Amino acid sequence: MNQQDTQQEPPVRKTGRDRWVKIGFVILLIVVAVVIFMLQRRGLAIKDWGKDLDAALRQAKAEDRPIVVFFVNRPPSDPAKTIRTRIQKPGNQQALKDGKFIPVIVELSSSLDSDTARRYEVRELPTLMVLTSDGEERNRHEGNIGEVPFRQKLLENSN
Repeated sequence: MNQQDTQQEPPVRKTGRDRWVKIGFVILLIVVAVVIFMLQRRGLAIKDWGKDLDAALRQAKAEDRPIVVFFVNRPPSDPAKTIRTRIQKPGNQQALKDGKFIPVIVELSSSLDSDTARRYEVRELPTLMVLTSDGEERNRHEGNIGEVPFRQKLLENSN
């Protein structure tokens, strides 16, 4: 063996730039994790839908209007997200306006042990329900529902 073979190269010294790249990457990971967490906690929002069922019942009674209630679990399940997408379609939004429905989304625990779940006999999530202005059930659909059935079976049969 000669002297060149046994001689090791000096360790490469890391620059300050490498350290900042690593810190930046860790910060980015933390930000992404926080955003994902917040989006999951946000719930299932639908434009122009209220979240207070009692207030909607008072408004319905005062204005003699029916209510569409969308009972969902938190965090929202895939069927609830699918129904939300269908509800937001222009035809369904127009049907809600034409029927003068007061739309409300109510988040329940998956165990269905709340007073609201018992009062409206919610057995499965998601559940769509149409209530009269007096709060009496007029129509109900449990589980997933298509865009056209939402309009025809749930809304049109409730007028």
